[in-house]
Amino acid sequence: MIDAGKAEVVLVVAADETPARPAPGGASAPFEDDGPVPYGAEAVEPVTGSGAVAFVVESADHCAARGGRPYARVAGTRHAAGEGAEPVARSLALPGAAPGLVVGAATGLPRDGEEAAAVLARMPGALLTASAALIGDCQAATGAMNIALAALAVRDGLAPALTGLTAPLAGDRGSYVTRPELAGPMASALALTAAHDSVRGAVLLEAV
Repeated sequence: MIDAGKAEVVLVVAADETPARPAPGGASAPFEDDGPVPYGAEAVEPVTGSGAVAFVVESADHCAARGGRPYARVAGTRHAAGEGAEPVARSLALPGAAPGLVVGAATGLPRDGEEAAAVLARMPGALLTASAALIGDCQAATGAMNIALAALAVRDGLAPALTGLTAPLAGDRGSYVTRPELAGPMASALALTAAHDSVRGAVLLEAV
């Protein structure tokens, strides 16, 4: 809308809630390889969470006119429809994107491996994390939450940590965020979004 000249400022809001209560001691483990499910055992279910997020997207001129301090600049977006690894890879195909951090859409399911493998193959220098490790899978709010967290990483150098990661589905622990304080603010960060089995998305943010 802003790029097309139909608006100068847009308020983005997303929220979702779950009536489910996690089991005592339960924690979401994005990108973790839990190994094969023993015969007769139930598959591990991701921890769901309730959450809401709101942020302002505006033109640079509008922000400057009101004396605003932007968190980051939207440098590009890309979306791809479909299921499996191919749309994940296509959503990452942003020209010239070399982010220092990727906030993934992983929720703690085996298919997290497709996302991790695609990110590490296309952006081998980036650290990978996921908001679900911090707050669970907030479902319809997760994509917007990832964008907000990527903006925090760009401005403040903070990101959700995968503190319990021991056996990644792809790569090694050095490719993931394992403590919340990054080395410093990121020059750029990529937020991934997913309507699972439907549409994958990517939003690239850069420092201003």
